[in-house]
Amino acid sequence: MRILLLGTCLFGEANNHRSVAPFQPLKSVLRSADFVILNMDGFITSSESCSERLKSDGRQLLSIKKIIPHTPVLVNFKGNFTGRVEKSVIDSTESFLKRNNFLYAPEMIRPLIYGTLCIFNLIDLNLVENGEIMKYVLPVQIEEPSPIFLDVIKSYKKPLRRIIVCFKWSSRATNAKKNLRKFAEKLIDLGVDIFFAYGDSNSYNDDNYKYKNGIIIENLGDLVNNSLYHRRVYAGSCEICLFDTIVRDGYTFRIKREIIDDNVLIPAQMY
Repeated sequence: MRILLLGTCLFGEANNHRSVAPFQPLKSVLRSADFVILNMDGFITSSESCSERLKSDGRQLLSIKKIIPHTPVLVNFKGNFTGRVEKSVIDSTESFLKRNNFLYAPEMIRPLIYGTLCIFNLIDLNLVENGEIMKYVLPVQIEEPSPIFLDVIKSYKKPLRRIIVCFKWSSRATNAKKNLRKFAEKLIDLGVDIFFAYGDSNSYNDDNYKYKNGIIIENLGDLVNNSLYHRRVYAGSCEICLFDTIVRDGYTFRIKREIIDDNVLIPAQMY
């Protein structure tokens, strides 16, 4: 099985044909994948209670289905922003995903089981702003992860099963990168095959690497961002990773990005 890991996406209200279909430059690699994982910051809702920056009408996300209508796509959207919105916003997003045949992680500790895949959605405890977040995603203290949590991860290991951990982390904490790497390697030692970390960063991290029988991704960067800050400088590229579960290795592709309509960052071409 080939699992395609995409960079972080913050969708919005698309204004032209290019921003409505941001995945077109990735058609070839998307069609080569058997399963796709996309980490989405923000929600699909029309609720006025949701910040405009985090709000999307869903058209950009839906465009991926026009390229790969039959390939399973997992959308991880339950992260640190979840605690800032009303439950109706989360319900609206889940309803959209379900209606359009996207997969999404269940609440809290339960992983998503899909065929031979077991996928956990976790968050760095340093990103937890209030208790509401813990209704939807499990916070983990990466400096000293709970032995109970580690036992839970280990308990899901079975022959032929592939375990994936999607983890949103904060790079601002003291020794954050060192602690993240130590945490990721510990999970690989317990049987995790892919540790897929992402954060609030527009640039990718060249330190993605293979460790024993797994792969550790620290950050692929933003793939789509509809809410750029005008005073911020954005890197010209990001990455995506295609992981082969048979050879247990990942192949990284660099993606050139461009800014259109002054505040929309989209992929332009694959290197």
